[in-house]
Amino acid sequence: MKKILALFFALLISTNIYAFRYAYTLSSKTIVYADRALNIPIGYIKAGRKLQVADKSFKRGSIVGLVVTGRVAYVKTKDLKFDLDGEKLSGTPTVKEHDVQILFMTDEDKLKENNFLALEMSQTDGGEEWDELNSDFDDTVSSDLTSFQIKIEHRSPKKDYGFSFGLSYLTSTAEGGEVKSILGDAEYQKRFFQSTLFSLEAYGGLSLSGDIQIKAKSGEISKGIAVGYNIGGRVRLFPFSKYGLYAGFGLKSLSLKSMTPIETPLSEVTLRSLGGPQISVGVHYKL
Repeated sequence: MKKILALFFALLISTNIYAFRYAYTLSSKTIVYADRALNIPIGYIKAGRKLQVADKSFKRGSIVGLVVTGRVAYVKTKDLKFDLDGEKLSGTPTVKEHDVQILFMTDEDKLKENNFLALEMSQTDGGEEWDELNSDFDDTVSSDLTSFQIKIEHRSPKKDYGFSFGLSYLTSTAEGGEVKSILGDAEYQKRFFQSTLFSLEAYGGLSLSGDIQIKAKSGEISKGIAVGYNIGGRVRLFPFSKYGLYAGFGLKSLSLKSMTPIETPLSEVTLRSLGGPQISVGVHYKL
């Protein structure tokens, strides 16, 4: 019986709210509550936002309801100015449509928003050991390491941080040898400045590969695993738009484990590291 009554009152409230009117928030922080007693605040709305609220007020006209993602919420009428019969209101701030839905989102819901697909290309100095391997095969100039990466980024304009997960293909071809590997990447980003036009951020990440291969000029193949990190800075154009561009500069280092030695004309070489200064460019698409 209690469940039936609860359902009846919920339907009654919803029916009342479906007859709606428009109002604008006046308070710098119009608190939104989950209950009529105003005991459970769930968020706030800034001044100058346009809301669709119930036509009927409650508690002697002190509160009014609104429906957000199928749920009923309440705000104080003293924090609102109502739009009557389409009459233009004077003295109100610039009106902006406000998506109140964020107030009710769970952590899982929020992770579904503000996601970007990014494609990136980078060039990294191979490091001293890579240069030595190539010089042993009479290649005075070794090539840089080239990486092609695809990743998913989570970046909210309401936060100053973000993160990403992706895969990258690492390759390099020189007279002395070739490098090939697929790495899994994870990255954390901290923004120091952001606007709709551009943003500045620092980043730090980790990389892991279970199979990195280095093929020497002699035909020998050295295999192992790679664990590494990258740090640096990045500038983005249109960071939160549907499409955007970015460029970065930093340092990437890979530590090589379980690599087999390679015979060169001068000695036996076992590579233990790769990496150095890195430059990168990329594009993003908002999902």
